[in-house]
Amino acid sequence: MLALALLSTSISCTPIPRARSPATINSLSREISGLRKIDGDVACAARINARLVTDLDPGITTRAFTGCDPRKGAGHIAAFAFCELSFCESDICISLPITCISMCGRYAQSLNTSELAEEFGIGVQTPAEELPASWNIAPTNPIYIVRASQTIADQKELSIASWGIMAHWHQSEMNARASQSHAINARSESIHEKPTFRNAFRTQRCLIPADGYYEWATALGRYSPKQPFYITSAKTRSLPIAGIWSTWKSMEGEVIQSAAIITREAVGELATIHSRMPVMMSSDRWDAWLDPAQHDVEVLRSLMANEQPDDGLVTRPVSSQVNLVRNNTPRLIEPIALGEPETLF
Repeated sequence: MLALALLSTSISCTPIPRARSPATINSLSREISGLRKIDGDVACAARINARLVTDLDPGITTRAFTGCDPRKGAGHIAAFAFCELSFCESDICISLPITCISMCGRYAQSLNTSELAEEFGIGVQTPAEELPASWNIAPTNPIYIVRASQTIADQKELSIASWGIMAHWHQSEMNARASQSHAINARSESIHEKPTFRNAFRTQRCLIPADGYYEWATALGRYSPKQPFYITSAKTRSLPIAGIWSTWKSMEGEVIQSAAIITREAVGELATIHSRMPVMMSSDRWDAWLDPAQHDVEVLRSLMANEQPDDGLVTRPVSSQVNLVRNNTPRLIEPIALGEPETLF
């Protein structure tokens, strides 16, 4: 159960922004990310009174606090992260301590809508607004999704969603937004059972295009536990990652789209880095996967199954600069030599 901490109303609070343009959401979510790693042991967040995204150090446990005083007891454990999200509505601030599973918690996507339309055979609707190229997409950022057209039969369309499913049962946007951090990834083995994902899995599936994604080595592998790797394809421009999308509707009738990446057990070289990997959907399965009329769970599970899920994928170690979400340049995906001295700044 999430613990709530009401802060003094004398604190200067920033209201939750109502803007819905992708550019505004993207800009805000990056601007208010404040968490950074200090000396490898202690983490702190800048004093920010309204935070939609906490800049996690993926692949480790980091406890973030409002304010910049280092706190004793912050530690690191592979694969999990703890953070505190603060929201302000009117003159009341609420802090939400949450636990985030960080597998596949960052990725890159630099193609524009025309390039994505060509890559995925999209012949109809594309978003009116282009998302900027990004080499460090983080949870809650706006992302492109490819789905069945909502207006024209047997066609695909490109749309925009917020990364992380907003649970439909939350009545307030604050709670729905907070729930996203728990729902950026859905396990293929149990997606058909989980309340957060099962309805979308049956009727609202999508593809999430990515140039590549980042993974942080865990104790399961042979690399340093916090070493970031970039995984991309040697065969195609985009990784066709299987996903689901959903809509959340406020009591006032406002509708917000959100999406999640589907994951599976990692294989081959990828398994030496992390135990999980995204489900890749081969092009010959796209139409069946996106078909909203296909509800059979066993058929859908068979579409996610792949004898060579890592076919064409290549990995390379990259700089720890990707740990900080505000860093966002093509240099993040450039290979480095392991053991090379590097810094976040």
